[in-house]
Amino acid sequence: MAARTGVTEGLRTGAFLAMGIGIGGVIWATAALFGLALVFEVAPSLLWSLKILGGLYLIYMAWGMWRHANTPLDMNRETRTPRSAASAFRLGLWTQLANLKPAVLFSAIFVGTVPP
Repeated sequence: MAARTGVTEGLRTGAFLAMGIGIGGVIWATAALFGLALVFEVAPSLLWSLKILGGLYLIYMAWGMWRHANTPLDMNRETRTPRSAASAFRLGLWTQLANLKPAVLFSAIFVGTVPP
């Protein structure tokens, strides 16, 4: 997402979007470190359900990419107005926070590696 945005809207916009994604990852890691892993230890079915939902989401994304693989990327810069830095950052942050994969990843890592 950041690479596509950087190519179509410019390096600055792509960099701010990537920073939003990074901050979202830090938020997920913090949540996993301070209690989400404990919740998953107590309710392992919740972890499995999140893994299944994350897998279904990946399948949905793959299906959409496969269906639209023939559609060329719009590289016409004259018709595309770059987002503001704040808008790009918010898009990256909300995209990452809406993504279930980091929650599952960090929780699985912290359950197995961080002592109680």
